[in-house]
Amino acid sequence: MDLYQKVADDTAQSVLNMAKDQSSWTFMKTTSNVMISYMQSPFFSGNAWKFKTLVPASFDVVWNLLKPGLGSGPQPWDNSIAHYSVVRPISSDKLVARILTHAAVFGAVASRELITLFCSKEDTPQMNLDPDYGKTNWIFARSVEDAKFPICSSPVRAINYPTGYLVAECKSDPNKCYVELYINTDIGGLLPQSLVEIALPGQQVNYLKSVTKEAQKQQSTQL
Repeated sequence: MDLYQKVADDTAQSVLNMAKDQSSWTFMKTTSNVMISYMQSPFFSGNAWKFKTLVPASFDVVWNLLKPGLGSGPQPWDNSIAHYSVVRPISSDKLVARILTHAAVFGAVASRELITLFCSKEDTPQMNLDPDYGKTNWIFARSVEDAKFPICSSPVRAINYPTGYLVAECKSDPNKCYVELYINTDIGGLLPQSLVEIALPGQQVNYLKSVTKEAQKQQSTQL
């Protein structure tokens, strides 16, 4: 088994364990139709975050938006990142990408760099996360090191510990689907935790709002 496959397999298992451990999540609030919960991360001193929303667009439309692409640059609709490039294409379901985020909280949180292995898995076994979930696809992500991009002082290197993105068919309405994000990211630097807990959830909610807007746009063109 190659190194990337082992990292991908270990990451998937860690994310699935977090998803199944529903009793450890603490509900925070619902905003913009996104339910936000958190738990102590098993991997670093900060929190892991869970975001769940129901998108008024089909499973296929949303899945095609979320799965990592081999092209350069972020998707035009995705305002959550400043830069996206594929560092290392590995296989049809795995790649390593470099991402730069925008500064956040009026510049108090500077741009971050992430070097991340992405692995997509389609039609995964049901886990009884929600009785309304049908077919479920996952994207798993975890930071890796790459010689092309050694760690330096600027931009600050953030670390994705086991992170996952779920897209599930909505059994009760095929024109909708569920999206869950499991974000397990240490954004690095010397920021107070209170500032992190403002910046990170806000970024992910804005990302899901952009996904919803673009998915509805693409869905309407298919009618």
